[in-house]
Amino acid sequence: MNIIPSSKNLARYQEIITVLARHGFGWLAAELKLRGLLPLTQRLNGTGVVESSVQATHLRLAFEELGTTFIKLGQVLSTRADLLSPEYIAELAKLQDATPSVPYEQIVAVFEAELEASPEDIFAAFDPAPIASASIGQVHAARLPGGEDVVVKIQRPGAAALVDRDLDILLDLAGLIAEHTGFGRDYDVLGLAQEFAFNLRCELNYIREGQNADRFRQAFANDPDLHIPQVYWDYTTERVIVLERLKGIKVNDLAALETAAIDRQQIAANSVRLMLEEMFVHGFFHADPHPGNLYVLADGRIGMMDFGMVGRLDEKLQESLTRLFLALSKGDSERMIDELITSGIAQGQFNRKTLKQDLDHMIACYANSSVEDLAAARIFNELTGLARWHHLQLPNDLVLMAKVMAISEGLGLQLDPDFQFIPFAQPYLERYWLQRHSPW
Repeated sequence: MNIIPSSKNLARYQEIITVLARHGFGWLAAELKLRGLLPLTQRLNGTGVVESSVQATHLRLAFEELGTTFIKLGQVLSTRADLLSPEYIAELAKLQDATPSVPYEQIVAVFEAELEASPEDIFAAFDPAPIASASIGQVHAARLPGGEDVVVKIQRPGAAALVDRDLDILLDLAGLIAEHTGFGRDYDVLGLAQEFAFNLRCELNYIREGQNADRFRQAFANDPDLHIPQVYWDYTTERVIVLERLKGIKVNDLAALETAAIDRQQIAANSVRLMLEEMFVHGFFHADPHPGNLYVLADGRIGMMDFGMVGRLDEKLQESLTRLFLALSKGDSERMIDELITSGIAQGQFNRKTLKQDLDHMIACYANSSVEDLAAARIFNELTGLARWHHLQLPNDLVLMAKVMAISEGLGLQLDPDFQFIPFAQPYLERYWLQRHSPW
């Protein structure tokens, strides 16, 4: 029996199912009992299947064709090695969120609707040509009457409504996947979709982004190595945010750093130390610290941008992850399983005996390696591979943390080829642990 959703979004529902079928995923429409949404020709000729070797490529192409929400979904899934095989992870990681800019007249209309004034009324100067453009918003350079250089991020017309529509459909599809597929029975697909929808809706609200920036600035107010841009709240709304413009060198522009005589080893150490402190001291971390969001300022401080996506680690998870790291370093697989359960990695039904055997094998592979030879990204990739094999679903914030650590480790190595993440991190983690358990 086919299901025909009774929804105001029926036309978009049909478009999504049709695009997926055209890229070889028509079997999913059949499995979810949605074949009735397909055009008659596709129903008569079959839903089509592409070879397994190119399925991942076609999923990426389908997501690109379906636009903003699906590109964002693909980017999130590209971090979920606990859910998807390596070929899907590699292909979805290619999804980019850069789109052609919106005509000036349309973007100004959003600005005027939010602030009841034109850019010319508020700014001493406003560049109509954007300096960056993505699927949700675009960024313009401007100058306030007091002389402060700022960036103005303005949401694309209709972006929130389009994302809301697609998220409603995704939540419907997640419910059907949970009900009709083995994958949906093994994993909390609906919970994953709900968390994705919550995070993307937060990203659409620029007031939340400004609040995140303020929270980071307060947390690191006394840190000499980090600068968080000021939020100009008089000109910030849900669809417009005005921030101090950072002027510096992109953190991965090695030639420019050399020319400016900036100590790259110190920048590597500072960037990783700040990331560890975000996670294990404040429990609140920048979840998208790619090099485009990090600048080295003239005085050597790291300037951090774009606080639309953040992760959180509560105290229980912070402590459990520290104990997990220590258990791994001691080769204690039983303790590792206990901490996997405590941290929420090992949820639901799993075979403790076989998981212990696999962890023992992983530990044995590292037994002859010195701590200097270990890489955090590689260790986490192996743990997520085990999680997928044992049908364990990782908490989203833990996945974000691992992604951020991997980016941080890679950046550290770019800046300083001799940088060793785990030896660098170990004394900091031990210090954070002792500070938390000190009686004073």
